[in-house]
Amino acid sequence: MKGAAWITQSRTPSPGTPGEGRGEGDFLTYEIRPHPSPLPEYRARGHERWASPILWLMVLLIAAAGAAPATQSTDDLSRWVNDLGNHDAIVRETARDHLIALRREDLPALIDAVRASPGMLPGQVSNLHDIVLQVYLAGEEYEKKEAGFLGVTLAPEDEVVMVADRPMRGVRIISRWPGFTGYRYLQDGDLVLKVEEFPDAVEGRMEFPVRVRSRRPGETLTFQILRQGQLLRIKIPIDARPGGDDEQTMMNMMRERLQKAEQYWADNLLPAVR
Repeated sequence: MKGAAWITQSRTPSPGTPGEGRGEGDFLTYEIRPHPSPLPEYRARGHERWASPILWLMVLLIAAAGAAPATQSTDDLSRWVNDLGNHDAIVRETARDHLIALRREDLPALIDAVRASPGMLPGQVSNLHDIVLQVYLAGEEYEKKEAGFLGVTLAPEDEVVMVADRPMRGVRIISRWPGFTGYRYLQDGDLVLKVEEFPDAVEGRMEFPVRVRSRRPGETLTFQILRQGQLLRIKIPIDARPGGDDEQTMMNMMRERLQKAEQYWADNLLPAVR
């Protein structure tokens, strides 16, 4: 999903503790959906009328120039950039969720917000770097195959953990490729315990990628993961697997994409960071 997003959270009892709705068996469910952005609407004495002709002329001029308008206000962008350095982890994560949902067309406005920032801590710069790579590459076209793809690397060994007093096998995420949905929704260190759309539990690192590839690009899968001791339930839309005759060709293409995004960061964002 591209563009701005509303992020809502709810708590759901896990299958291990049916009906209890409490304790370590609970799942936090994050639903991420597009931010509603209707056309401006004006009302006068009970009657509706469209926006002024001047506003429509501005919209047409932007379209004719081939430029997409930014989806977020400068105030919002500035606040989220500053919140990346907040001492509260929840505030930092909320800001990251908003910024990483931006479109590539929003990057010039983000650069302006960074320039206007009173100063950035090293942690802010690191988070901003990861966000910019994701936003830039998520809007970068590539050769695609009709197979599902997350863009993550798995640990070589499966793990078994106790969840609600029962053992569950999982696969650990050790790294992610920017530009794909795995980078946006997952984190390094996440332990994937289950994908609800799969008929059985995750059977290990060999079976898991095969099942992801069997899904159609754009399909949404529901992941149950263990992150820093907390059970989460996250819906993730699957990307298309990059094309290429073999695995090495695909990896070379991924590295070239990453180098391009790093160059964009160095040329445009790094000079704006103070």
